[in-house]
Order: sequence, then structure tokens, then C-alpha cells
Amino acid sequence: MRANRPVVYRYRAVFGFGFLVLGAVTLWRVVAAPAPLNTKFLGAVFAVALIGLGAARIAQYVRARRDVR
Repeated sequence: MRANRPVVYRYRAVFGFGFLVLGAVTLWRVVAAPAPLNTKFLGAVFAVALIGLGAARIAQYVRARRDVR
């Protein structure tokens, strides 16, 4: 069975949006939590990585839609 490319990219965009939301919530919780600075730094790096992954997934979807047209 072959995967339908537009559907795959659409799912990637949906998961990308989920990663953006998860990264934003994680970053918010890390900044608001009373914790040592080194722990906050690691949490912030993780949150930024999640946001970057989400942005990359959404960018893939946008490029794929532009290439189809």
C-alpha cells in the first residue's frame, strides 16, 4: 500500500502544531517553576527543541503544498 503524500504532510503539520503547543507550554512551565538555574536551562533547551521541531514540520508542509501547485 502506498502512502498518499499530501495526507502524510498534512499529518506532519498537525503533529508540528502539537509540538509547537507542547514546547510553548513546557517553556512556560520551566520559566514559572522555582528551580535551580541549570535545571531551567536544560528545560528551556528542550522546549526550544520542541518548538523548532514543530516549526520544521510545518515548514515541510508549506513547502510541499507550494511544490504541488
